Amino acid sequence: MTTTSQVARHELRQLLRDRAAQAAAVVFLLAAAWAGRHGGQVAERLDEQKRAAAAERAEIMDAASRVLDGQAQALPPPAAKLDPKKPFDIGVGPDPAFLPAAATAPLAVGASDLLPSVAGASLMSRTRTEADKRGPESPVVRPGGHADLAFVIVFLLPLIVLVLSHDLLAGERTRGTLALIRGQGVALGALVLGKVIARAAVIGLLIAAAMVIASLLGGVDLGRPGAIVDLIAWTAVAFAYAGFYLAAAVWVESRSTSGARTALALGALWVGSTLVVPVLASAAVGALRPLPSRIEAIDAERSALIDARRTGDRLLAQFYEDHPELSAASGAEADFRRGLVLVQREMDRVSEPLVERLERRIGERQEAVDAVRFLSPALLVDDALTEIAGTGARRHRRFLSQVRRFDAVWRDYWLPLVVTKATVTPQVLAGRPGFRFADDRAGARWLRPAVAVAVLAALSLVLAGMARARLRLAERAWV
Repeated sequence: MTTTSQVARHELRQLLRDRAAQAAAVVFLLAAAWAGRHGGQVAERLDEQKRAAAAERAEIMDAASRVLDGQAQALPPPAAKLDPKKPFDIGVGPDPAFLPAAATAPLAVGASDLLPSVAGASLMSRTRTEADKRGPESPVVRPGGHADLAFVIVFLLPLIVLVLSHDLLAGERTRGTLALIRGQGVALGALVLGKVIARAAVIGLLIAAAMVIASLLGGVDLGRPGAIVDLIAWTAVAFAYAGFYLAAAVWVESRSTSGARTALALGALWVGSTLVVPVLASAAVGALRPLPSRIEAIDAERSALIDARRTGDRLLAQFYEDHPELSAASGAEADFRRGLVLVQREMDRVSEPLVERLERRIGERQEAVDAVRFLSPALLVDDALTEIAGTGARRHRRFLSQVRRFDAVWRDYWLPLVVTKATVTPQVLAGRPGFRFADDRAGARWLRPAVAVAVLAALSLVLAGMARARLRLAERAWV
């Protein structure tokens, strides 16, 4: 053990003086700083949009309450033309629903364009046009993704590990010092272990520094409940990821006799595990679990909407047959609004099978994605980091599912008031439903990151065991 510690201290001093190692460390930390800052800006912009939407809706509802109480005359712009006494004007909304950001959300914002965290409920949810749904963060408007700390860890951290670890033994062989070291009685296993300990220490410091820098520049609120625990989980996943590539480097070194071959093998490992396998896995999932055509779904829903609008008069006539007491008192405006909400109800009935089919296919696709993530450490780590940050697809699906339920509750609350020509009272306005996101249980939230750490640790142990066996064979051959 003394020999191992001596090798580790010597190797650590060598690494600290190595210009290539210094340059790699600087690049990594600068990338983490930039990614943290950029992620923080994106997260702040998303939060600002949520606050603005919530403030605007709260202002309208507060003004509506004052109008109903006789304390004000009209609603503020842009809702000044609406009459708060009419349930249609209030229920047409949209009433916003927000996916709350987790503590470390600024560190993983790359999918924010594709997984928007703002939705809404309205009496006219089915019949709003595509233009009405275009927001500043809509994927229709903003293609592409964002760089963040998760990207730096998934793609750049392995490169740093491989830069620092590609010459554990190859460098000694090239310089001709391996025989000299072995002649001093230093076991091959002790030599490699000391070098690994030194590199693990440097890599660990880089990961910790990157976490701190990105968190500070990204605006992560360390005083928020769960923030420290989330950062510890991020660090644990990054350590396990780096440990896998360090163990892979040791294994490749134990089998190679050339520094060029070692570098080539490790480079191929990085390209295959972070680029090739994820692309092939995505293609396989798309082929085996294809989603229904969006064009077909839009056409089907549009056809259903056209049919429902064509039958609006029939629906209204049927409604009057069921409620003859309202037909005499009805006016053109009341008939128009009743027709709209009845068309909306028919749209809900017709489109529900389309939505259920799409959701079922998305669920099957997500199961396939969950399975193929084990084929690549990069996929495994990315899934774990976004799960911790609360920006992954699974949490977003829970959000959309709850929004759909809230949308149905919202329409069920206002639709009877519209068709019966009821007048909104302060009590009716105060009793309107509100959205509250029910997050996943804390224990289940940590399951996927824990699985990722366990799988990476197991792979690292397997590679380390294979490298140890190979080094023992080399030791005996040397003797």
